[in-house]
Formats: sequence, structure tokens, C-alpha cells
Amino acid sequence: MKYIALCSYLMIAVVTNRILSQDQDPWKKYEPRTLDQIIKLHATKVLDNPDVLMTFSDGSAAVLTNDSFPSKVKVTYTGQFRGISQKRKELLKNWLTKTYGLNREEYLKLFDTEFLFTENLVEYWLPIQNPLIQPLKEELKKGEEVVLYVAWIGARKESDKIDWVFLVNEFEKQ
Repeated sequence: MKYIALCSYLMIAVVTNRILSQDQDPWKKYEPRTLDQIIKLHATKVLDNPDVLMTFSDGSAAVLTNDSFPSKVKVTYTGQFRGISQKRKELLKNWLTKTYGLNREEYLKLFDTEFLFTENLVEYWLPIQNPLIQPLKEELKKGEEVVLYVAWIGARKESDKIDWVFLVNEFEKQ
């Protein structure tokens, strides 16, 4: 009888664990938004009261955020891409240091290229994880809509221009 009770308990534990682990889907935390909404509703508040403020010798400043507003955004794929600029790479490295500490180099290696997307005719250059680049190129055609899973990491301000930086962690073809 103890054997049957033990087996029943173990089965319940395994099933419960599987159910709970399904609720831990990392993509569930990404809320439907637009990039414009993130900038207008959330990011501008962070500029006024930044979690981390950095100033640079060239007179520019950058802010990093503790809340990356994980979002699912619908954008249009343009097919254009380029290497990430040194200034954006520096912002990314600082955010990864704040977020992941000693493991930052491992994550920094994931981002070398950014792609141009549009949302309501506004252009956004978005760094995308290296493992996603080939599937993105193969699955999407210029002008197609795509849902991107993005995280906002911060912004860099030079003169009167603000460069909002979002990272692409996944995509879904529409």
C-alpha cells in the first residue's frame, strides 16, 4: 500500500511540476504594445527620473532602465541591416553589466547586427540576437509585417536627438 501511495504522490508531483513549468513561459511576460507607446508612456518618464544616468566626455548622456517593458510589437520588415554602432554597443554593454554582471560578455556576443523596421512610417534600427538573423532573412520578405519580442534597455541623448534602444529577442511571422 505504501508503494502505491508513493507512486501516486510522485505522479502528482510530476504532473504538478509540468503544469507549473508551462506557466513559466518566458514569452508570456511580453505585452502587446507599440514602440511609440513605450517611448511616450514609459521611456520619457525614465528620462526624467532615470534608474541609471551616464554622462560621456563628448557631452552626450545615456539612461538605463530597470524595467525593460518586455513587449510584442507589430512592425514592418524592410530587409535592411547594418552593424551596431559603437555608441549603441557601449550602451548595450553598460545595460548588460547592470543586468547580468560578470556574464555580460556572453550576452554581448549575441548582438552584432541591427535591422531596420518601420512602425506607422517611423523607422527603428533594432539590434537583433545573432541566432535570429538567418531565420529572419529566410522567413521574411521586404514589406511583410512581423511581431517582434523586444526589450527596451535605455536611450542615449546627443544634442537634441534621443536614440531609443530596443533589443529583439524573438520574432513571429504574421
